[in-house]
Amino acid sequence: AFDFSTGKLEACDMVYTGDIVGNRHEHRVEADPSVMVDMVVDGQEIQGNLTDLSLSGAGIRVPLGQDCANFRRGKMVFLHLHLPEGDVQLQATSLRCRKTFTGQWLAMAFTENAPGKAAIFRHVNRRLAEVRQEVQKLYKSYQSKMGG
Repeated sequence: AFDFSTGKLEACDMVYTGDIVGNRHEHRVEADPSVMVDMVVDGQEIQGNLTDLSLSGAGIRVPLGQDCANFRRGKMVFLHLHLPEGDVQLQATSLRCRKTFTGQWLAMAFTENAPGKAAIFRHVNRRLAEVRQEVQKLYKSYQSKMGG
């Protein structure tokens, strides 16, 4: 929101918007691409990188060369997220698998009452604070260039 009286821009209500928005009622943040995710489905182990995260699910990029055929919609998947706030192990349901130029992108929905949501909550809030700081920094830089 931009406050004309103070000249401040505050990033708030930051919600992920992509090609599918749905009925999201929570924050979804872009993840640091170095955050690794270990996944197991039907005994098959696959590694990927976290692309986005919310309290209800995650997006995961799987590099070329790894077979994601078992990640059909509705499949139960065991996830191990290596977040800076601590490792989180939980179960999720596979929502979609989409091929990209660099591999495949998986959408996962966490099961209800999944343990480890406190670490996920801390990670999402930390990322939101980082984004807010970056927007404020960019705005101040813009404002100084414009002579304000």
